[in-house]
Amino acid sequence: MRRPKVFISHSSKTPEGITFLEQVYTALDRHGGGQSFDVFLDREEIHTGEEWHKKILQNLCTCDAVVILLSKAALNSHWVRQEAAFSAMRRYGDLALKLVVVTLDDVTAQEIQACPYLGGVARLHDLQFAPKHKTPEDIIEELAGLTIRPYSPLGDLLLKMSETLEYIKPATLERAIRLLDCDCVATLNWNTHLAHTLALSVASEQYKALKNLSALMKDIGHVVGQEKARTLLHMVKHLWVNPDAATHLSNAHTQRIPITVNGFNPEDFTAGSYADRAWGKGNHWLVPVGNCRDMGSIEEVMRQSVGLQTMPQRYKDKLLKTTSEPILLVFPAPDEVAPDIDLLPDENLLKDIMGKYPTTVIFIPVGETSPDCRPDLQPIEPALDVAMEDEQYLNYCKVKQYIESM
Repeated sequence: MRRPKVFISHSSKTPEGITFLEQVYTALDRHGGGQSFDVFLDREEIHTGEEWHKKILQNLCTCDAVVILLSKAALNSHWVRQEAAFSAMRRYGDLALKLVVVTLDDVTAQEIQACPYLGGVARLHDLQFAPKHKTPEDIIEELAGLTIRPYSPLGDLLLKMSETLEYIKPATLERAIRLLDCDCVATLNWNTHLAHTLALSVASEQYKALKNLSALMKDIGHVVGQEKARTLLHMVKHLWVNPDAATHLSNAHTQRIPITVNGFNPEDFTAGSYADRAWGKGNHWLVPVGNCRDMGSIEEVMRQSVGLQTMPQRYKDKLLKTTSEPILLVFPAPDEVAPDIDLLPDENLLKDIMGKYPTTVIFIPVGETSPDCRPDLQPIEPALDVAMEDEQYLNYCKVKQYIESM
């Protein structure tokens, strides 16, 4: 597993500031007392000839924590302010991002609050923020227990989105940013990197991502083009799923307990979104079983979903039994279950499936509320808001319909 990545934001111009910066970098980079960190510091990681501003943005997009060293010079640094604004926007929609603010040079609370974005970042770090110098050991202690989500919604996603959009003219990007419903959009001046701001504007508020993508497609869909528009839809489709629910799902196969979800919508939307949020796209198999209710027919559906079409059956069976990737076995939503078939599959059938195929995760949509009559089934936590699921599905359909009409 990769180490948690820590981004250090600074403007070190005095000998004392440079010395402290080097102490922090060395302490984090060589920390051996438990958890270690992958540290990004511009002066150590960016080499001659590289596009340093793009390298900074890439690491801001993918880090798990940001440590901001607020010296007198940092308060007046254009780039520290921009890094702070970018971090604040990420943190608004990604609560897993850790922010640590360290004050140097006797910087006061009034000085911090007077600087654009820096005061907001300080309050995100601590609502009752007060200036405080911290030793490298203090910073390590604050980062203790830094966790990596099964799939970060605003990590590689932001990079891929911005790469998809970066060829569009700046004036078009600026107009699109102003159109979107995003409470946390800051006026970033990344020069040619407006695409990063637009990507954040679309995705930083997870429940508005599909709605914002719909507005974006209506405005500049003809510029984006059908193929790239499909790519964007695949990227943001899953963001509405609660990250804690996704974590619950990702742990389900180790607990060997089937999961029920109080939802109605088709497996390619709700179950697909949960799976993408839990494991990332392409890191799992989604297997809709339809109205199959016996081991033989379910196994046949599983075989059809894995490997090459021409692969012999015995190799497919071996692949299903030995794969390390989750196999999400999705039963139909209540409205799609045949009248003569029970909504809930037989308990012994589910045990047999999970016993034979160790990485199988059972996913059963159950409608408005999860039944309490089956102790062998575990409702997803936190529960799905059915009205919100409907809203997200309608926004998804709007975007998909617009793309297909291009």
